[in-house]
Amino acid sequence: MSRPLPTSAGAGLAAFGPKIAGALLLRRTFYAATAADREGWRPAAAMVALAAVARDAVHFSDLGLFLTLALGNWIFVAIITVALLRWLVVSALAGLPLLFLVRGVDFRALASCLGMAHAPSLLFALPALLYALGVDTAITPDVFYALAALLSLWMVAAFTVAVRAATGTTVWRALPVALAAHFSLLLFNAALDALLYAVYLSGGAAAGAAATAS
Repeated sequence: MSRPLPTSAGAGLAAFGPKIAGALLLRRTFYAATAADREGWRPAAAMVALAAVARDAVHFSDLGLFLTLALGNWIFVAIITVALLRWLVVSALAGLPLLFLVRGVDFRALASCLGMAHAPSLLFALPALLYALGVDTAITPDVFYALAALLSLWMVAAFTVAVRAATGTTVWRALPVALAAHFSLLLFNAALDALLYAVYLSGGAAAGAAATAS
């Protein structure tokens, strides 16, 4: 017989579902509450971690595949650590132009809101979830790229709402900042994937040379 979750853990899990819904549905009241919450960075960090696992581990991006081969069961620790670092870097880059557009930028509020705005990336795990439920998920590359494009637009919209909530600025000032933040996120991912792929190839070449020598 399984043991029930502790009350605090169960309450925490139950409370996170509405946060995911609020973030996905781009509810301004939700993001405003996140910006005002001094502890808002905690659920934001959890959102970033879940989104990273969905993108890199469950869906098996280049990063996920490489880390699976290299680290085995430590893959989740590595992916979450990289994602949290990426979140802080992107938040800092988003905060730079805001220093010239808005007075008194609160980095904590901005980072918390941008962290919750990672929610659309959770949907990268949808094919794996459907497969686990017995639904045929034979997704062609064209369908995947369309899904990725849709999620990118969704994240730009979420970032825009997040920047507005954290700074109180207008949508026309928040939109370019959101675009820059999303572009820096994609650039970070691409650079990291390329670096890891190069390391993987060099490791494979070294292994092949060692096998030939033996």
